[in-house]
Amino acid sequence: MSGWEIVTDTNRADGLDIMVSESVTCPPGKIVVGGGADIPSAATLSAFDKQAISKSSPFMFTDGTNGWSAQAREVGIGTLDWWDLRVHAICVDAP
Repeated sequence: MSGWEIVTDTNRADGLDIMVSESVTCPPGKIVVGGGADIPSAATLSAFDKQAISKSSPFMFTDGTNGWSAQAREVGIGTLDWWDLRVHAICVDAP
């Protein structure tokens, strides 16, 4: 596999959101071969362990646009603090 790169983006839940989604798209001429998501930061330590990744998967549309999409949600009693969802796509040159 040649021409690989990792595309990353982050979406911040503002404290009122109980669910957050984010997608990253591979550049033109590249296809997604892997990816994932994490919750890298939160406003406070007490807010950090109150989320879970509920979806993480590749996508491809009929126009050739492709990448990785993820969703995270608060669990238990949740938090009023902000927290981040970060999504990564591993993209390579299309054959």
